[in-house]
Amino acid sequence: PEGAFYIFAQIPADFGNDGTGFAKRLANEGHVAVVPGAAFSKFTADFVRISYAASDEDLLEALDRMEAFVAKNRE
Repeated sequence: PEGAFYIFAQIPADFGNDGTGFAKRLANEGHVAVVPGAAFSKFTADFVRISYAASDEDLLEALDRMEAFVAKNRE
């Protein structure tokens, strides 16, 4: 295919460089699933892959949850 439905996003610096830990915590605490970047390369350990193959409504809900998770864990 000529396109994909994924974004590679670097996790916030204050969460360190552990995309796997970030993804696990986001799933457990924020109720959003992402794939750790380490699953794709040792050079992307501080990234997560986000799929946007969903409805706009679901994507907005997931982004709201991610924003709340990050804000809560920066306090």
